[in-house]
Amino acid sequence: MKKSILILLSVLLVIAASSCALSAPRKSNHSDLPDPSLFRQQDRGDFFIETDNCYYYANDQKIYFSSNDELAFYLLCNKPNCTHNDENCNAYTGFGLGYWNGHLYGAILFGETPYFAQIDLDGNEHRKFADIEMPLNPAGTAGGGYDFYFHNGYVYYNVRNEGLNAFFQTNLATGKTERVLEDLLRGDTWIRSGFHFIDTKFYFVLWEEDGSYVMYGGDTETWEYRRIRDWPSEIRSWMVEGDTHYYYASDRAIFCEYDLTTGEEKTFSQQDYHGGAANYDDDYIYLTTWDDDSFGNMGLSIFDRNYQFIQRIDYQPNQDLLYDAQDKLIFTDLPSQKATKYLPKSAIGTGEAELLPIENPYSYR
Repeated sequence: MKKSILILLSVLLVIAASSCALSAPRKSNHSDLPDPSLFRQQDRGDFFIETDNCYYYANDQKIYFSSNDELAFYLLCNKPNCTHNDENCNAYTGFGLGYWNGHLYGAILFGETPYFAQIDLDGNEHRKFADIEMPLNPAGTAGGGYDFYFHNGYVYYNVRNEGLNAFFQTNLATGKTERVLEDLLRGDTWIRSGFHFIDTKFYFVLWEEDGSYVMYGGDTETWEYRRIRDWPSEIRSWMVEGDTHYYYASDRAIFCEYDLTTGEEKTFSQQDYHGGAANYDDDYIYLTTWDDDSFGNMGLSIFDRNYQFIQRIDYQPNQDLLYDAQDKLIFTDLPSQKATKYLPKSAIGTGEAELLPIENPYSYR
């Protein structure tokens, strides 16, 4: 009986993953890549990928997938007798997950030579694609902390290791790797809040040797950069659209827009509660809020892009917004980071908005 179930599950996984991979792309405002058109690496830095008909999601160094229409996350592995506990599992992705031109990419840091793996969309084939650089710090040791960002046919990564702060780009078409921003990212600096990419532009916050934080911006075609502004500590999360820097200032409990050209800040919609991470899409702003310093009564407050309050949805304990998809919000439970609930965007503002459970199939481990 167990053998029959395993064979059936393998067939279902192949069919489901193939249907995700072969779907025709459609136009989207979230489009970041030509293939598939709905791909958008999440601004929050989570490794969650949305294609035309499918979601791919990295959790605990493994890939899960679900169709967009019927949420149920399955491990991307149909290997018989696989324990799913090591790098031999088809779903293993290591410490990153990206998409480009019909393949997934993972960052494998274990072993003598770390590398990027190119992975078929059904998980069946893993190929070593390019080495991950391991530069030496002033003491002559390699390794350290790595952050990965997949964008527009490249994987960018930052390496930090006691006096070393290096940044690299690897072309996902050729495998060629280059070190960039070497004159700016010295060993006595570190990147605070990750890189944000919009087309060829990039933005990040750098901790300087004098203890200050500074926002920089530049272009990936030339790698020229400029200092934009001193960085207020009250900014928890942020995004850039055009020439405007959007953020929520937690100390003042207020939404802000900063003109990158003039340096002028405008404020909107003063709040009477504590707020943390704000996520923006074309239609809404999603702000995680709570009542007091002990994080009581946590929930998600939803505003339109004119900062008009629409509604608030209460959270269960240890709940958090995981991903802002095209037509729904997906939520996770902490600390497991498993996707457990979702909210259709069509329900926002109707009086019927509530978090719905995501099916938890036996293959989700």
